[in-house]
Amino acid sequence: MAYAAVQKFPRYAMHTPVMVVTRAGGAVQMLNTENVSLGGLFVRTNSPVSPGMEVTVRFGDVGNVVGGVARVVHVIHESESARKLHPPGMGLEFHDLPKPSHVALLRLVEGLAAHAPAAPSFRHEPRLKSNTTVRVQIPGREALAELAASNLSKGGLFVETPDPPAVGTRLTVQLTTPGGALTLHAEVVHRLDDAKARAFGQKPGAGLQFVDYDNEKRRELARYLDGRSQSLGGELHEPAPTPQLLEALNAARRLFEGLDKQDAFGAVGLEPTAAESVIHVRLATLHGLFRIPLTGATPAQEQKVRSAARVLPRVEQTLMRIIDERHRPRSAAQEAGVQDETALKVQSAITRAARLQERGHIKEARGVLLTALEQIPGHPGLSARVEELTRMMTQRP
Repeated sequence: MAYAAVQKFPRYAMHTPVMVVTRAGGAVQMLNTENVSLGGLFVRTNSPVSPGMEVTVRFGDVGNVVGGVARVVHVIHESESARKLHPPGMGLEFHDLPKPSHVALLRLVEGLAAHAPAAPSFRHEPRLKSNTTVRVQIPGREALAELAASNLSKGGLFVETPDPPAVGTRLTVQLTTPGGALTLHAEVVHRLDDAKARAFGQKPGAGLQFVDYDNEKRRELARYLDGRSQSLGGELHEPAPTPQLLEALNAARRLFEGLDKQDAFGAVGLEPTAAESVIHVRLATLHGLFRIPLTGATPAQEQKVRSAARVLPRVEQTLMRIIDERHRPRSAAQEAGVQDETALKVQSAITRAARLQERGHIKEARGVLLTALEQIPGHPGLSARVEELTRMMTQRP
C-alpha cells in the first residue's frame, strides 16, 4: 500500500508510549509515537519492521485507549533520517480497529486538533536546497555558533556541527534577513553524530524543527525564503496539494453527488450491502476529516468542506434509519407504507442513540433508549439495543 494512504488526514504531534506487537513473531516492544492521525501513526524506532507487515498497537489514556491492527506502510532508516529531517521509525496505517477504538481515536485527534496546529510535514514544505549560514544558541553553550545550514524550509532545517545536541533539545536559531535578524525557536528531531555521518557519507549535524513561532514570524520566514529563491533563480519549489486536502475535497464532492442522486450509501463511498460496523466507521472518519482544519486550502475549498460538514448529519440520519430497518422485522402496516406513532418513536430513539454512540457517548445513548422503553415497554428492537450498549459499557477499558 502506498505511503500516501497514511497521509490522507492531518497529522498531530503526540509523544506518548505505544505498545507494538509484531503479529508474525509475537515480539513486544514499548516505543514512542511521533505523531498520529485518523489514518495511522508514526512510531520512533531504530529497528523498523518491513513495509507490509502487520502489527498490533495499543496506546492512549485510561478510559480512551486505542488498540487494534495496523500495517507498516513506510519506514525511515537512520541513514535517511538526516536528509529527511525526521526521526527514524515506521509509519503505520490502521487496518482493523474495533469501533470503540475508532471512537477513542476520533476523540483523541479532535482534542489534539483543538489545542495545537497540525504537525509540520517536511515532505510538503518547499525547501531551499542551497547552503546558508545561521547563528544557533545551544543551551549550556555560552557563545552563539555560526553553522552551515541546508534544506531550509518553513518547517525546519539541517545544521552542520561536529557536536550535535541531543534529540529533544530546544535551541534558538537566528537567520540574517534583509529586514534584520529573524530569531526562531527549534527542537532537535534528529542527531547525526560523527560516526554515523561517516558511515552514511554525510556531514555530522542535527535536524531541527521550528516550534512555537507566531504568524508574523511565519510570514517573515516565508518572505526570506521567497527572496532567497528569486536570487537563486527559483530554486525553492512549491509542493503539490497535501493528500489530506485532496481527500477532503474528493469526499465532499462525492457527498454532494450522492445527495443529488438520493443515494446515501454512494454519498459516503459505500455499497448498499455495507455492514453496520463499516457504516459507523466510515461516518466517524468523514466527521473527523471534515472537522479538522486543512492546511493549504483556498477560501472556496474551505467553504466546500464546511458545507459538507453541515450536510453529513442528514446523510447519517438516513443511514441510521436503514440500519434500523435491517434490525426490525417489518409489520403488515409498514409493508403497506403506513408508519404508526409507535414506529416513529422507536425510529427516532434508535437514530438519536446511534448518533450519540458514534460520538462515544455510550451512557447517554443507553439513556435515550431506556426512556423510549418506558413509553413502549417490551419493544424487541429497543431492548436489543439496550443490551448491546450495556455490554459495551461493561467491556470498555
